[in-house]
Amino acid sequence: SQPGTHLAPGSLLERITAAYPSRVEPALLHEVDFSGEGFSGTIIAGEPTAPRKDRKNIQIFVNRRRIWEYALVQAVEYAYREYLHGGLYPTAFLFLELDPALVDFNIHPAKREARFRSLPEIHRRLVSALRDYLKAFDTRAHLSARNLELHETAPTYIEERRSPSAPFMTPSSNQWPPSSGRAPRSVQRPPASTPGFDLSRTLEVPDDQEDRPFRYLGQVLHLFLAVEMDNRLYLVDQHAAHERIIYDRLRQSGAGQELLFPVRLESTDKETEEIERQLPILERLGMRLERVGGGWELTTIPEAAGLDAETVAALLMELLDRPDDFEAELYASLSCRAAVMDGDVLTYETAMMIISGVIGLENARCPHGRPLWVEWNTDELKRLVGRT
Repeated sequence: SQPGTHLAPGSLLERITAAYPSRVEPALLHEVDFSGEGFSGTIIAGEPTAPRKDRKNIQIFVNRRRIWEYALVQAVEYAYREYLHGGLYPTAFLFLELDPALVDFNIHPAKREARFRSLPEIHRRLVSALRDYLKAFDTRAHLSARNLELHETAPTYIEERRSPSAPFMTPSSNQWPPSSGRAPRSVQRPPASTPGFDLSRTLEVPDDQEDRPFRYLGQVLHLFLAVEMDNRLYLVDQHAAHERIIYDRLRQSGAGQELLFPVRLESTDKETEEIERQLPILERLGMRLERVGGGWELTTIPEAAGLDAETVAALLMELLDRPDDFEAELYASLSCRAAVMDGDVLTYETAMMIISGVIGLENARCPHGRPLWVEWNTDELKRLVGRT
């Protein structure tokens, strides 16, 4: 608020709205409470549908005093991570009340910082409360009990169509399933004369549709996969959906593929320091770097990404100047680069693999927080064409 401004009595939400009239929208704010031994907290949390490009709306108040506490700011960002990505930040005003014995404000002359005796527990409760709140914004397909049961078999369907040693959708093979025979390519760049709505390819091989909870209708504009399920029409974003599948595999696997010829990385002193700091994250991802002379050698790359070593090395070096969000950006960037792209013509097998991999997700969003599909029910479609 401006100097000299006096706020009228009211709830926390009302006072925040009055203090920042141009930066917050009251209808998009919600009150979230949490507590633990010796502390209680209230978060005025914004909906992930209205992000910001800066952290100005992440504010921390402890015992009615505004402070800067990086661990709590980080906790807020961590809770929103699956919904906001790529330089987007939430609105979240945290009001924390602590037993005076659990906090010390005397470590900073202006009392803008504090030392907490129960910070890990506060961090945990804060993240948990925000995640519970954010579940209301999950994007999930409308699945019946039968569909949910069927979906549980989808990962098996995907694995059965791969050879045990085959990489996941490697650009070098562009083939699904991997085979030594004349299998169709999973990704084909369309010629200039190719129409945007390509049903002929997918409708030739519908033999396993009966075992699926959905019916694949075809590819639309070389961007979307049209799916019918439970009297609803879904348009699945092919790139975002495949990106999410690869992202989840990277998070779950951590397996590395050793390189026959390591890739040499030249680094400045600052980049070397950052690489050393990020080595544990890189190792969890399946990347191994070895210090050689004045630089590094990349000897192992993530198996699940299916990218060539030069691409992985370039992404790594590009992201070193974003240390605050390095891990999330690295996983998201690898997934984005490895996924099928807009304009790729997909075979039936690849389209079915992508749909099966995302249709039952609790929160169907890509690593950058975008929804994986749009959907309409029968009544909504009728209204669009004037059939009321």
